[in-house]
Amino acid sequence: MKIEYGVTAGFDGKTVYVNGVPRDAEPVMIACGAEVNVPDVPGADLAGTYTARTIRSMQELPEQMAIIGGGISAAEFAYIFSAFGVEVSLFARHDLLSMLPERMHKTVRQDLSLVKIYAHRPLECVIGSERVESIVTGGEMFPCDAVLFATGMRPTSPHVSGVLKNADGSIAVNERMETSTSGVYACGDVLGAPYFTPVARMQGFVAADAILGKPRTADLSRIPFTVVLGLGYTVCPTAGESGQTFSSPNIAGPDSVWYVQDGSVGTMDLTVDPASGRILGFASSGQDTSIVGTYLGYLVRKGVTVHEFSPMLEVHPIPDGLYSMIRFVDGQIGKR
Repeated sequence: MKIEYGVTAGFDGKTVYVNGVPRDAEPVMIACGAEVNVPDVPGADLAGTYTARTIRSMQELPEQMAIIGGGISAAEFAYIFSAFGVEVSLFARHDLLSMLPERMHKTVRQDLSLVKIYAHRPLECVIGSERVESIVTGGEMFPCDAVLFATGMRPTSPHVSGVLKNADGSIAVNERMETSTSGVYACGDVLGAPYFTPVARMQGFVAADAILGKPRTADLSRIPFTVVLGLGYTVCPTAGESGQTFSSPNIAGPDSVWYVQDGSVGTMDLTVDPASGRILGFASSGQDTSIVGTYLGYLVRKGVTVHEFSPMLEVHPIPDGLYSMIRFVDGQIGKR
């Protein structure tokens, strides 16, 4: 395999071009990603404005930073920069981390206690002569010397044509990741949300298998995700299925015993089908929850029940208590 850097590649539906020169290619894989969806407001291109991709160009820490966005990236950057001693204000168009269960928001607020959070505040403009001086939102001006746009992503494929695209610019594919043009495949962020690295990897595996004549599909019905602040917040959505949710505080385990005193050990939610015991989804906040979320998320997609999972022997000590929650729920619904 030959890898080339610093080139511009394109596809017109029939031919691959590299720096304008046609190349023989069969089959074709399109994985040109996405870009930060920077709001179209005055001043968005002033010096002192950044995205997750340009933040490395920041020469020194600002004194006052405005973070625009209410999702995972916005919250994580707010936590990081406030820990560095920066005065951070976060402005969300809607609610902050609305994808998390309500019970998790208590410890989210504790983790972000040094951040000033303004919900339902769409950005109106960025003000400055040569560099950022302030932003305006809700008719109110907030001084700052840096602005970080964490405002979501959008697919980008400016050099790709000849394949069907959706209204948002994402490339349309079938379950084998094949585009509308036979022998041309696409994977990753160029397919649109969710913009998660594990999803892009899985899509790439599916496309590669199709190319090799071993077609399969990817089960993306329940995709766990994690927000990393002081605690980790891991959620596996229920894919729209209704069930019974059991909730409790998380356990005190490795690295979390010192959180017991202020009640910030995190929480656990487990949603099950009470008739079958099948686990429909879960949410856990605590230390290293992404590890548990990875494996339990797989079992959820396989349709595992609390009755099947309950005999599991955990490794001790473990920083997450979902295994104990599953045993508790097994006992509760098993009595019915």
